[in-house]
Amino acid sequence: KNSSTSYVPTIQDFCYFSGFIDAECCLGISKYTSKCRENFLYKIYLHCNNSKYPVIAWIKARFSGYIRFIDRKSKNPKHRDQISWRISSKCLAKILPFIRDHLRFKKNVCEELIKFSQIILPNGGSRHTEEFRSSYASNLLERDLICQTVHLLNQKGP
Repeated sequence: KNSSTSYVPTIQDFCYFSGFIDAECCLGISKYTSKCRENFLYKIYLHCNNSKYPVIAWIKARFSGYIRFIDRKSKNPKHRDQISWRISSKCLAKILPFIRDHLRFKKNVCEELIKFSQIILPNGGSRHTEEFRSSYASNLLERDLICQTVHLLNQKGP
């Protein structure tokens, strides 16, 4: 379920949350096509899975997002059930500047996502002019470059 935040996050909340992100979460960009559009769509996201519900409840209360239950135990009794939490797009863009300085391992990815959120074109205006087409073409190139950079930063290994 989606809900707004219940608490106003403090500096300590952002510090703790940043450590949790470094240890347990995935920051990234998804690039996909829509059924009714010919161009690619992009979405920045932060995703965490955890078996401890109080941790996810704490995060959701302060930063909103979506949660869902993942049944792992019925398939393998050795596994624990998990709660999946996800936040994306504008909601994530609002909190990225507050967590950037506290991140240790995912700071570069966070900076790229901030750059990405700053180049999103506003809605409205004339989109059928040559001026818009040229700025949109350069915008798409910049989006692809940031997307590739984030994918490289998120690769595992040396």
